[in-house]
Amino acid sequence: MTEPVRGRPYSRGQTRYGTRTRKPVIYLPVTCEGRLVGYLWASAADDGLSAGFHPKIDEEIFRDDISRLMGTGFWADRLRESFQQDLLPRDGIRHWIGESEHSSYGGVAANARESTADSSAELWNQLNPTVPFDPDPSYEPLIQDGEYPDGSRAHPPEPAMPISTYPDEAVGELVFLTASLRGSVIGYVWAAAADDAAGWLPLAEAGPDGVVAGGLWRSRLMGAYSEGLTPLAALRRMRILRNPAEDTFGRIEPDATEQRIASLQDLRNRSGYRGR
Repeated sequence: MTEPVRGRPYSRGQTRYGTRTRKPVIYLPVTCEGRLVGYLWASAADDGLSAGFHPKIDEEIFRDDISRLMGTGFWADRLRESFQQDLLPRDGIRHWIGESEHSSYGGVAANARESTADSSAELWNQLNPTVPFDPDPSYEPLIQDGEYPDGSRAHPPEPAMPISTYPDEAVGELVFLTASLRGSVIGYVWAAAADDAAGWLPLAEAGPDGVVAGGLWRSRLMGAYSEGLTPLAALRRMRILRNPAEDTFGRIEPDATEQRIASLQDLRNRSGYRGR
């Protein structure tokens, strides 16, 4: 097997692959109990910067907003792990071939075959011909795979999607709240005590439940960021927001006690989670 290429020219501050490309992609089928539930895709070119997951909307598990959030959040976290290993996008999706299948969100079979499509949008249209890829065309990023629409390069390379949430690396002390699901801890929502960072950290023992729950808690942090809240204010609001699917994403009790820890690395050690 060819050794994966590591070390990509990503932008400073970028913490994940870009989520769009106008250029050709490779893709792998994601199946669950033999059913196709979506495609894991990546930029085909050596200088590609993007990778993502497209859910198959007409599958029962992905028909509503909550289930799509859960599934895309699960695969986004897996791709985040690939990014943190400094893998090319295409090696980042191949990394998950043959890994154990999630009971709801599937996996990439050991004998899965790669295919190609002209772009991430063309692949979406192939998978979901009756569902628009971009309900709001203004959402489409100007820079994709480090290029403008005319093909000219952005220098230095820029993220394919603007970062629209708090940084997920922190310096110094953290404040955190514990989220639980069916009586068991599944992870921590944290904010830097004197920095501009905040994030979600799943508990390793929670397995896929902690990873899936990150879809909700990260989306809430994105909402707080867009409203201009400080990380600590965003964290404290988590205690008053009710969760419409607490049996899936867990909850933070309204009277939950804020805890403090010396650093993000200490919280990672406490969680036992190998990703970020």
